[in-house]
Amino acid sequence: MIQNLTFNLIGGFGLFMFGLKLFSDGLQESTESRLKEILHKVTNNKILGISLGFLITAIVQSSSAVTVMTVSFVNAGILNLTQAINIILGANIGTTITGWIISLNIDVLALPSLGIGSIIVIFCSENRRLKFFGEILMGFGMIFYGLILMKNAFESVRGSEEFEKIFLIANADTFKGRFLCVMIGMIVTAIIQSSSAALGVTISLAIVGLIDFPTSVALILGQNIGTTITAVLATLNASTNAKRAALVHSLFNIFGVIYMFFLFNPYIKLVSFLAGFIVSGGVYKVVNNNYVNISFYIAAAHTVFNIANVIVFYFLTDKLEKIVCILIKEKDDEKHASLLLDKLLNMPISAEIEVRKEVTYMGEIAKKMLIRIKKLFDNPSERLLNKIRDNEKFLDNTDNEIHTFLLKLLGKNTLNSSNIASLINISTYYENLGDNLKDLAKAIIKGNEKRTLFNEIQKKDILKMINNNVEFIDYLSTLIPQYYYINKEKTYEEAIEKYHKVKDFYYQARQRHYDNVDKSLIPPLNAHLYGDVLVYFNRSISNLVNIVEEITGKDK
Repeated sequence: MIQNLTFNLIGGFGLFMFGLKLFSDGLQESTESRLKEILHKVTNNKILGISLGFLITAIVQSSSAVTVMTVSFVNAGILNLTQAINIILGANIGTTITGWIISLNIDVLALPSLGIGSIIVIFCSENRRLKFFGEILMGFGMIFYGLILMKNAFESVRGSEEFEKIFLIANADTFKGRFLCVMIGMIVTAIIQSSSAALGVTISLAIVGLIDFPTSVALILGQNIGTTITAVLATLNASTNAKRAALVHSLFNIFGVIYMFFLFNPYIKLVSFLAGFIVSGGVYKVVNNNYVNISFYIAAAHTVFNIANVIVFYFLTDKLEKIVCILIKEKDDEKHASLLLDKLLNMPISAEIEVRKEVTYMGEIAKKMLIRIKKLFDNPSERLLNKIRDNEKFLDNTDNEIHTFLLKLLGKNTLNSSNIASLINISTYYENLGDNLKDLAKAIIKGNEKRTLFNEIQKKDILKMINNNVEFIDYLSTLIPQYYYINKEKTYEEAIEKYHKVKDFYYQARQRHYDNVDKSLIPPLNAHLYGDVLVYFNRSISNLVNIVEEITGKDK
């Protein structure tokens, strides 16, 4: 008996979890282009944001994947925290779809789906759409066959006094037992990092009668807390906004479980009442020694909990945002944490968004270098120069990281190769810009050391060129994350116009320098150093216009 239990349970659970992953990955990959369009339409409208969160999660069948995507969009500047909260609320409703899929009494389709899906994947691997469809079928079949195996495992111990005593320890009939059920659900889900898998086990136990309906619901409440651990772990070393988004998810579920815990009996009655309109025979209808309707009631309980929670927090999103901002404060000197993790390689949309966020952040670092260079005139310290050098090293390291990540992504064949090449080039241009700015800072420091300070006209021209470069980087920072949604023709014309203004002033500054040199109005060393400064600015401007060309696909 023990051997049968162990083998069937391990095999069934493993097959169920792999099926969920395959099913989710297939759905996500097959809908990646539409997800871009969907997410672009997100506004501050709460209902629209919640609806989109629900829709996306229903499509990809993974609230964890949607959480990671949402964090990426916040970091990329495409979504603000308010919009992210709305999506997270909707995602919590969308994740309940998995329970409804499991509740379908279609076990007979498990093996045919698995077999047909396998054939499609093996013989149609060259066709991406067919391959993803095959993976969806395989995942679907594995989910239900895994459930069959788990039900068989638990049926084998039904009637055994020893095993039934174990399940009687956690029973929702008492306050203490209910709390224990919530804790078990939370811990198990946190360990396996899949609320859907935990839900599958719960339904399997309930169908064979090892746990009753109230106990199943109490376990589900705990699972709603445990599922937040995935987002929390993913943001341990992440940015402030990423941590806030994860905290929103956690607080939403924790607060919901707390008040539903104390309203448990009315909650159970409400679910039974609502489900009773749809399913006849009640929650404990028995066919072939199995409760045939209990999975439906469990799915309904999961959905009612999340819908009720969304309704409550719909009116509290502003307060929730304030709470997470108070709990997790912005740090001025916060160390940037990249989210270019290998787990994103199977989520091409999130991957590309995160890369665009990273190259945009490289621009922010370049801008920080320019601002620090301005300070060198008043404070030509080695300490400030070292900070500029650290910024340049960061750009080098980020450039290497982006190149490595994108080459891995290219191997996955999930993105257009031209998009990957464009992102690699933009990253390289920012890295080159960092090199030029470091040399510019060294030239200014050298001028101070040699007591050949730039004259007021030269200083004024340098500061103006710095400001022009800062403004141009700010402009590029608005374009890079919005690559798919800009009018490239119009953007190119607009960008080139801005470029010519920056370039024209550079030409004016250079001409003034040439005139001063010809008239011997400046010392030779000053002329040499200022000439170097102009060269560095020229190179910097060239890198920035090269980024424009990569964004728009045009050549000047």
